[in-house]
Amino acid sequence: MLSDKVPEMAVGTSLKILEREGYLARSRERNGQAYLKTRNSQLATRNSFVAKSKQQREILERLFDKYGHELEVGMYANLEEIAEILKIKKESLMRLIRKLVDLGLAEYIPPFRGTEIRLLKRVDSQDIKLDFTALRKKLKQAYKKLDQMEEYVYHFACRQKYILDYFGDLEAKKCAKCDNCLTSNGYKRKHQQPVKGKSYYRNKIAEPAKPKIKLATKLTQLETYGLYSKGLKIEKIAEARHLKPETIINHLCFLIEKGLPVKIDKLVSQTKQKKIKQAIEQAGKKKLTPIKELLGDEFSWEEIKLVLAETKTHNS
Repeated sequence: MLSDKVPEMAVGTSLKILEREGYLARSRERNGQAYLKTRNSQLATRNSFVAKSKQQREILERLFDKYGHELEVGMYANLEEIAEILKIKKESLMRLIRKLVDLGLAEYIPPFRGTEIRLLKRVDSQDIKLDFTALRKKLKQAYKKLDQMEEYVYHFACRQKYILDYFGDLEAKKCAKCDNCLTSNGYKRKHQQPVKGKSYYRNKIAEPAKPKIKLATKLTQLETYGLYSKGLKIEKIAEARHLKPETIINHLCFLIEKGLPVKIDKLVSQTKQKKIKQAIEQAGKKKLTPIKELLGDEFSWEEIKLVLAETKTHNS
């Protein structure tokens, strides 16, 4: 029995793989159909049927008149369709079926909800041979799309073009409407023309003031990046954001790994960077503690984190 913690999508994918490899078959028939069979002949069933309701007796007669032979051998059917053919309500038909079952006169299996599975080959789990090539390819493609969606957050060119490129429209032009286009120098020059003999630009049409776009929902790391881009030092950024300097360093490391232009030369000297990189080559990139043990107290955790983030970016 599968645990309730197993996602339905994982179960569905597993069934598809096993079906493709020929270990099982999933039935696509009898969807929404119930099974009904009388245990005795029509005459015996009529004689044994005890019901005060005259309506139930009438429905039983209609049922036998239309499906007498099928009921004796057993039949799969859609109860809503049967009720419609007999010109009765489905609820009335269900009450009759329940009465027949209670009296031991009929066998009833309700409509199956889900996918019927038929085993074609029964083998031990260690003997199952599966080709995961297609699945790995699909997983790789899914991660690629996920990365593209994440990179959209850190995209500083035209957002509309990025989305259209994502969906395959590679010939799309810049929209000049999104927040990136409106706040870029390229948009301003596009709507201005040079005037002969002047060293400044004059607008063709009176241009409104440059909009101040504030994204209240943008990631906390991007808020840190906005202040960093203005030239603020770590302590000032931390003070402005009511965060600890260590948290700001973690934000910068995150941004570095995402490929944003964060220069660490002002935060870590070239000499220290060189020594930290040598320690990383010896200890590896998975854990900070072995690197710190090689370097000693002369190097801070924050310095190591910054250089490590930049190293990961260069090797990705």
